[in-house]
Amino acid sequence: VKYVNFDEMNFYINGKKYTLGKTTLQDLIDDGVPFEDGELEDAKNNLKSKYQSSYIKLNPGVKGYYVWIQVFNETDSGKPMNECYINEILYKKTTLVKDGETQDFVTFDFPLDLTMDQLKANAGEPTGRTYHNEDNPKYIYDTLEWTKKGTKFMNSNRYSFDYTNGELREVTITYIP
Repeated sequence: VKYVNFDEMNFYINGKKYTLGKTTLQDLIDDGVPFEDGELEDAKNNLKSKYQSSYIKLNPGVKGYYVWIQVFNETDSGKPMNECYINEILYKKTTLVKDGETQDFVTFDFPLDLTMDQLKANAGEPTGRTYHNEDNPKYIYDTLEWTKKGTKFMNSNRYSFDYTNGELREVTITYIP
């Protein structure tokens, strides 16, 4: 399995596969995916042409884990948000997570305990931004990013992996046509 796959940018919620650029917000709603209270109040509202929504927060059900999605309207006219496809997912594991506590709400085509060496062995050297900061010896931060130019819009597709002290803490996957 390729960890960075721009041809099929998958994520899984409660074991069900979804794909950026294909799955709509309505697909998640129909599947009963839990959202944070109030997050779907605007689901039927108009999203402007060629516009990305603000973050919509899901409810993974385990304290300290966060998942957000965004939807994108690539058409030439406004469209209800729930009919737009998901174009970004952001997963974050915070310091509120107790040792040994895990979640299986959201998964990807790569393990969430992935080391930087395992990631590079599978995906090659990053093609986008890389970042390393050890100004504070207690917290060493690393970001590894892979990007691929969109064909329709100026932005890039990307996989971004953020590590704290060698532990994968945040993943952002973005699809731009």
